[in-house]
Amino acid sequence: MANAQGRFTVKSAWQIMRNKQETRRDCELLWNKELPFKINFFLWKVWKRRIATDDNLKKMRII
Repeated sequence: MANAQGRFTVKSAWQIMRNKQETRRDCELLWNKELPFKINFFLWKVWKRRIATDDNLKKMRII
């Protein structure tokens, strides 16, 4: 929980906790039980930028 200078601060701890909560909320919204699993999985792949678009394939050096 150190900052860029390698020191612990309350601010750096708060930023880490806040980022984890935001990720958790994103995941809760993403994995909606009311939607079919294949839709949730597709949205997860979009969120992780794993859909095979030209841009993503170029970034992964596939094309």
